[in-house]
Amino acid sequence: MCDTKKCCEKPDQLKGKPQECTTEQISMCHGDVKTHPCISNKGCQEPVLLKDTPEACSSEQIRKCHGDVKGHPCL
Repeated sequence: MCDTKKCCEKPDQLKGKPQECTTEQISMCHGDVKTHPCISNKGCQEPVLLKDTPEACSSEQIRKCHGDVKGHPCL
């Protein structure tokens, strides 16, 4: 996961970590995109709903994305 300015595609516009960017900031930097390109969501089946990384998803987030499953399908 990218958490420093060297991973960011637009480091001059980054105010914190890429994971902390608002939807508005993402649109200003990257245009009309579904996910933030500076954050790795590799392996995620529902990247539009991803708030951080698949590893950081809570049980509630997993249920919202994947229903009643055992384990996290994106890992």
